[in-house]
Amino acid sequence: MGNVTDSSGARTAQIVIQAPGYLSYRDNQGQAITFDGSSIQTKASSASNDSLFESLLANFPDSVFLQVATGGGLRRLGSHFRTDNGKTPGYSGLYWTLFAFAPKTRPSLTAGKGLQEQIFIAIDEKTGLMADVRTVLNAGGGQRVTQTQFQNWTQVSGQWYPGTIVRLEDGSQTLTFQTQSASTGPALPPSAFQP
Repeated sequence: MGNVTDSSGARTAQIVIQAPGYLSYRDNQGQAITFDGSSIQTKASSASNDSLFESLLANFPDSVFLQVATGGGLRRLGSHFRTDNGKTPGYSGLYWTLFAFAPKTRPSLTAGKGLQEQIFIAIDEKTGLMADVRTVLNAGGGQRVTQTQFQNWTQVSGQWYPGTIVRLEDGSQTLTFQTQSASTGPALPPSAFQP
């Protein structure tokens, strides 16, 4: 449970992730985006549906690791990547281990959208936690870069949760989710992942 802010304004929202890949986003304005393992469904759709689904559900660390577990191609690109231009004297920032991932094709999902797009995954070498998920698309003669950043991780009952999720599109912040509470609970029935 937390607060989401995007072009539609600020509101309270809840994210639920459950193996083997059920996903749910619901907010207090009646918007719902769900994935029941085979199809994405929405209620009270808005222009921000794709952004919400991609950054808060498909790119959420648990979802990424569930995707990796179900197949596709995962390749380690290397370690000790810096988050600056590589020229900062006395650099004391983050170092990342990077992976490239191409998910297994699912006939019910659209290529190039959440759960069906190639992504780059950055793991913070200090904490071992996911720091960034990035897509790079060639569009209109240039590149479009979308990032989902996971910051301020906290531990609740032995489980780690991102305290802040930030979406950047070509370097401009377009979405923020600030976690207010997080928990691990019993499995929900598949019907809970319908809008």
